[in-house]
Amino acid sequence: MKKFFILSAAALLACVSCSSPGSAGNPNTPPAANSNPSRGANDVNHINTAGWADSPYISLDGKSLYFMYSRYNFFPAILNEGAPTVTGPTFPGHHKNDVNPFWDSDIYVSHRKPDGSWGAPENMPGVNDDKDNCCAMVVSTPPARIYYQKETGKPNDIDIAYRDLTPNGAGPLQFFPQEVNSPYMDDNPHVSADHRRVYFSSTRPGGAGDKDIWFSYKDEQGHWSKAINLGPMINTDVEEDQYWMSETPDASGRYEVYFNRKDVGIMRTTWSETEGFAKPAKVDLGVAISGEASLTADGKEMFYASPDIQEKRIRIFSSRRNPDGSWSKGTPVD
Repeated sequence: MKKFFILSAAALLACVSCSSPGSAGNPNTPPAANSNPSRGANDVNHINTAGWADSPYISLDGKSLYFMYSRYNFFPAILNEGAPTVTGPTFPGHHKNDVNPFWDSDIYVSHRKPDGSWGAPENMPGVNDDKDNCCAMVVSTPPARIYYQKETGKPNDIDIAYRDLTPNGAGPLQFFPQEVNSPYMDDNPHVSADHRRVYFSSTRPGGAGDKDIWFSYKDEQGHWSKAINLGPMINTDVEEDQYWMSETPDASGRYEVYFNRKDVGIMRTTWSETEGFAKPAKVDLGVAISGEASLTADGKEMFYASPDIQEKRIRIFSSRRNPDGSWSKGTPVD
């Protein structure tokens, strides 16, 4: 199971002294201090529980939130305090795996109610199995598809896969061709609304180091291009992943881009066809560590994941864009 926070343990530990939403830099105030720590801890009607909620993706219309959930808490392993332990509830339909904790992960969806609250998480039929299911996004433009990562059965090999979604459930599992997938780890896909551009992270050779973000496009004949590295403005010698790009440009022709950089957090930049990428800057959300940004189509709301050292769990947050373009302090989705 690919989880940003597991791979960025050093940054996660730095959160012990980080400020929190509304904490005004007080290192003794835990992240998300405005929330009730016990709320939803073992309630299957909540997204954030005592389990591991991670990898959020908000639909462009803001009505559906997709995320990964595991019953296991990995903080003991991250903090060298022991093995991952089952702390979260078993959602209806969850594919439990008590042999390999990293395979105890299913993809869920929660739908927004008219009052703005979120409905009970729903296990996605035909998508999950008893192994790793993670890092999904759904493109609703026909053909509606869910894109996510799957292990291939080969050592250290994860590929990008997808299933068509119909009213009757999910179709057969399909993988991207070899122009996209490699014998290395290829994960965290972000696919454009027209299904013709895919951005993903990979450990394949030819990058700047560690894990880089790559790109491939489908031509008029339906063939995918050989994967292209996004270059030094995005990729460095540390891990970059979890790319998100807006569907429409602003008045100056630039697209908004978010991605994650290890030990730094969510980065923001813009891209245009004529000028390429602008220099990225860290997004200030009031916490030291955040990851996996996903935005609604209007660009007004962001969803992301962030760790809470005091409670020793990961939670999914949302943030609203301020009039000056900055982002508000995040709050847990429930």
